Amino acid sequence: MRFWWLVLASFGCVQGTGAQTFEMQARLPTPLDVLVVLDDTPAMASHLPRPGVDQLSILPLIYNGAPELRIAVTTGTSGELVTSPIVPTGILEHAIDLTDGSLQTNYTGSLQTASASLTNVGAASTGPNALLAAAQHALATPGFVRDGDGVGIFIVTAGDDASPGSPLDYAAAIQAPGHPTMVSVVDAVPTGRLSAFADALPYRSEMAMSASDMEALTVFSRLFRDDETLDVCLPITAAATNGQYDCDVFGTYDHVVTELPACTGDPWQASAPCWQISAEPSCASDQMLLLGGPFTMYRPHVIGRCAT
Repeated sequence: MRFWWLVLASFGCVQGTGAQTFEMQARLPTPLDVLVVLDDTPAMASHLPRPGVDQLSILPLIYNGAPELRIAVTTGTSGELVTSPIVPTGILEHAIDLTDGSLQTNYTGSLQTASASLTNVGAASTGPNALLAAAQHALATPGFVRDGDGVGIFIVTAGDDASPGSPLDYAAAIQAPGHPTMVSVVDAVPTGRLSAFADALPYRSEMAMSASDMEALTVFSRLFRDDETLDVCLPITAAATNGQYDCDVFGTYDHVVTELPACTGDPWQASAPCWQISAEPSCASDQMLLLGGPFTMYRPHVIGRCAT
């Protein structure tokens, strides 16, 4: 890692007098905080997933490695975050550090094991299935929802909500300013109150439990879907010698500058950050710059210099 002022000295590595510098702005994700609300009453007994089924692990896949993802679980009869020895805070954090592409987590073991330790809530609680009240209470847990994040609420239930208040009041209370909010409901029977709650949100999905699949979670991608422009066009036209480009490329994020090597294969299959220049007729330069490894979709600020 290097600080910004050291980059200028490194640009001397590019050979020849026709070198040009370039700059590409960062493409940063919208952090996503997901609350899972599970019906833990006896009505769920015949609907519990078979052991080993783990839907939550799909979230990092739809989020390109989950640059900024938090997951918490509560039940309709408690509203308190579920904790476990693996996730003692009840807030599972899974994120890519954009300074170097490393995965940062606050749990031990795999994401599948960590999420399973939170979702195994059973179906024996005799309290009211107050799903909306529980969601409101859990979302207010200190340290869970971050400023400016997208908020996803994933509700799985065998019955309708039994909260004391109006569904519209819960929808209004949960939609904090600056937090795009989406609810995805998977239910075993028609749920009038939950449907009214979902209809009050700009982003919602409802699916019968008998037909539910990974789409119930992948719908959260709507909260961070970017425009169709990937901003991958290289601002200069780099020269190639025998298919090789003479470039120095750096990623910079949070005042830390990291030199990126050229990719040795498919950037989409790379395990570490790297760069590749490819032909792209739609670009003014006829070239695009791809970053591989964890930066395939999102990337830090990029600066570089190439022989032209």
